[in-house]
Amino acid sequence: MAKYDITYSCGHKGEITLFGKTSERERKIAWYENTGLCPECKKIETIKLTDKLEKELNLPTIEGVSEKQIDYARSLRFKIANNYKKEIQQIKKERIECAECANITDEQIREKAYEEPHSIIGAYYFSYLETNAGVIIDNLKMD
Repeated sequence: MAKYDITYSCGHKGEITLFGKTSERERKIAWYENTGLCPECKKIETIKLTDKLEKELNLPTIEGVSEKQIDYARSLRFKIANNYKKEIQQIKKERIECAECANITDEQIREKAYEEPHSIIGAYYFSYLETNAGVIIDNLKMD
């Protein structure tokens, strides 16, 4: 284990702790300096990407007891919505356009989403229908 002072690609300085062979450490240092963002810039970039996806998909506002809880729920929703973006857009479109699909209730979708939260139907439910931060966190967090 060794600590290194580096300059991230964003220009900020920081200290990282690396393990492993010297060659592997050197490779990681080069990555941080050429590509990696400092923790603060990475957080800002993630928020920008989350905002962009939420606008693009017209996702509802998440409500919670604190900003920290809401931010965490948004980050979990971003991951699953981004992974299943095309599929959840298709489900939303079909629920509007298809009479047979429209007969499937939100409650039926909810039940299936709770059974398999990391499935396509779970991604749809926790992206478009569920707005409670606590419920989103409880179902989407990876233990």
